[in-house]
Amino acid sequence: MKDEAKSVAKPDGGLEGRLRSDSAFARLVAFVPGVVLCGAIAGVAVVLQGFEERALGHPYIEALVIAILLGIVAAVFGSPASFGVTASLSAPDCCWRSP
Repeated sequence: MKDEAKSVAKPDGGLEGRLRSDSAFARLVAFVPGVVLCGAIAGVAVVLQGFEERALGHPYIEALVIAILLGIVAAVFGSPASFGVTASLSAPDCCWRSP
């Protein structure tokens, strides 16, 4: 009878709840470097478009196209594997993680 009571009683929140929330926060924080990189690429693209406008009088290649091209270059030459980060495509976590 005592064993049944132990198996039914579960803590509310407890340590398991805190670990899950820390894990969610850690996943959210893991996106910060990528978002910062996207912002930096966008900023560089806008600056390059400004130079282009001043030099040529008209933006022949817009900042959006420049940002896409810079993103491709960053993806090719700065792959996450070169920084010691690998991709996990297994369910349920499909995200980047450090080895």
